[in-house]
Amino acid sequence: MSGSNLPAVILFDGEEVARENDPAGRSALTFRHVDMTPEVQFRLEAKAEDVGTKLNLLRAKLIGAVLADTDLLALTVNLRSIRYQGSMTATERGRSMEGGIGVAFTFTYLMRPGQLSA
Repeated sequence: MSGSNLPAVILFDGEEVARENDPAGRSALTFRHVDMTPEVQFRLEAKAEDVGTKLNLLRAKLIGAVLADTDLLALTVNLRSIRYQGSMTATERGRSMEGGIGVAFTFTYLMRPGQLSA
């Protein structure tokens, strides 16, 4: 990503995995517990001494906002199934210092195949 496009926030859909411990004799239309793990990436262009501090502040604010969001929690299987999975930083040197951090969460929800909209 070039400096002219920064700062940026990028949301990746991430992975969805159905849990294997759902009832074995279920029909194709029986609900499934699904773990969805999207990732939010922050990308900044900043002075070298600022980039890490700014990224960490964005990370901390995002974690607090996601884990306390009642609308998001209401979409989960037991109204509390959002888990912080971790973060990974990336810095790049070019003409200026660029930095990024990806922050991942897992949301567990009930997928009801008969109620999926097209």
